[in-house]
Amino acid sequence: MAQADGVVANGTGSAVRSDINGQYAALWSNHSGSTEPSSGKVAYQFWADTNTNILKIRNSANNAWISLFTLAGGIDVDAASNFNEDVTFVGDSSKNAVWDKSDGALEFADNAKCTFGAGDLAIYHDGNHSYVEDTGTGDLRLKGSTIRFRSTTGESMIGAFENGAVELYQNNFRCFSTNTNGITLYGPEGGLAQLELYADEGDDNADKWRILSNTNGNFHLQNHTSGSWENTILATGNGTTELYFDNSKKFSTLSDGCNVDGHLYQGDGEAHYWGAGNDFTIWHDSTDCRIRYNHTVGSLKFQKNDNSNVGYFDTSGDFFVQRIYDNTTSGGANVRVQSNGLLQRDTSSRRYKNTIEDATHGLADLNKLRSVTYKGNNDGDTIFGGLIAEEVHDAGLTEFVDYNSDNQPDALRYANMVSLCIKAIQELSEKIAVLEAK
Repeated sequence: MAQADGVVANGTGSAVRSDINGQYAALWSNHSGSTEPSSGKVAYQFWADTNTNILKIRNSANNAWISLFTLAGGIDVDAASNFNEDVTFVGDSSKNAVWDKSDGALEFADNAKCTFGAGDLAIYHDGNHSYVEDTGTGDLRLKGSTIRFRSTTGESMIGAFENGAVELYQNNFRCFSTNTNGITLYGPEGGLAQLELYADEGDDNADKWRILSNTNGNFHLQNHTSGSWENTILATGNGTTELYFDNSKKFSTLSDGCNVDGHLYQGDGEAHYWGAGNDFTIWHDSTDCRIRYNHTVGSLKFQKNDNSNVGYFDTSGDFFVQRIYDNTTSGGANVRVQSNGLLQRDTSSRRYKNTIEDATHGLADLNKLRSVTYKGNNDGDTIFGGLIAEEVHDAGLTEFVDYNSDNQPDALRYANMVSLCIKAIQELSEKIAVLEAK
């Protein structure tokens, strides 16, 4: 080491020469030493600090030292530095990093990594792919009020917005977006919004599902079997909803109810109910098929599409069947069947009758009736005998007439007319008795 005070003192020739040599030695060795020179310090003076192995320079105010380089050749500076040309940082196996002045870029060779932390985060290219690699224990976080992923041509791929949506794009078209209530799927203008669920990636014939929605307001739930898409559910905006089995429609809603295509199946012991309090029930109990009417008023009616009755259960338990010719409302006859099998309940015990009075209709009324033969409109050439309901009504014998929903004479209670015939026979018997007595 060599340090000097920078002053050549007066003296003899040999003393002056020795002092000058000491000053030169200090300059040539950059005032090297483990401690700074004790005297002779001036602005911009060099000092090779052998304690820290740093080459230092005195500042312009001559009150401090500034680090420049390591004594081994490295750079160790205390102030801002400017490099006005390319700078190469050489790595093993050509893993170099170069500051390219003309490109204005810090360029890393393949497999040369830019690492952060204790090697937890690395950015590099391996010759085939580019990586942002997090090998630490924490999260890999991208922070920003708006974060977008774009292609090299500027097309949107992913968008994320602070306090807002996350969006996914296909060919620069937004097809997926989160919202405050869930997610939204978008289809192209005039096309379908489509969500597909695959159980086996890459197998086009595997079972899979998809949900479709189009600009017509239709919603489809479809499954993919046997190489094609089949409907499972189809819902139309402001319209029908349809259910399918094996791509065949089985159920659809209508403006006034619903429609079943095929069978409406219910297991044993399971019933279909209608009305309040299960007024009307249909079921099978594994042995019998049952229809039960639980209502306490009114009747269980069987009607044609014009609302005319063809039969009904009344509240007393009797079953009334009205015979009406096919596709007509004319002609026919009435039959009342009791629960005990008798044709008419009031022909038996007085227990089933009240307000019993002698019949007033007799021979004179019977003589008003016209006995006719006729052919039914749908019975071909078959000839029947009977009466005309309208004529019985016009004769005032309304208790023997059944009327339709329009209160028109429709059928006759022939069984009840036995009492009319008996009354007429009794009157004839009286007349005969009078004649025989003369």
